[in-house]
Amino acid sequence: MAPPAWTSSRTFPPSSPCPPRQCQGGSRAPTRTEPLMRVEWAGAAEAALAALLADGGAGRGGSLWPFASAAELRRALQGTLALDDIRSPLQRERHPNPGPGASSEAVAFFRGDLWFHELHVRYALLPAPPGRPGAAPASVLIEGVEPRGAACAARAAQSSED
Repeated sequence: MAPPAWTSSRTFPPSSPCPPRQCQGGSRAPTRTEPLMRVEWAGAAEAALAALLADGGAGRGGSLWPFASAAELRRALQGTLALDDIRSPLQRERHPNPGPGASSEAVAFFRGDLWFHELHVRYALLPAPPGRPGAAPASVLIEGVEPRGAACAARAAQSSED
């Protein structure tokens, strides 16, 4: 699936509650524009999301609220993961993007998870294919989706075993 035809602009540190000029009532002037990463879904992750959100998520641990539809929630999730790089500076340092690969088979250079809405989303970052100037330096593969409650229970069980 192709990314949306818009780009993100960052002009303020992530710890700031809002862009400095917006806090002061002024308009925000972007300092740079970053291309959005392509977001793709593993088949199992797509099926899991569809099952969780069927019938508005009733009884499956997923809820659409405040989104108007499953499609809107999906677009919001993809839009979040498509941002330049949502990893922390430490994660970027420990797992740098190796750059465009020589083959079409990209290997993940980072695997992470995102708590989004009522969902625990597992994703991988893949280097961008070579020969795409101006494109994002990486793409995202959503590998798994589960309800927040199930993910918390699994982590608690794993912690008690350790």
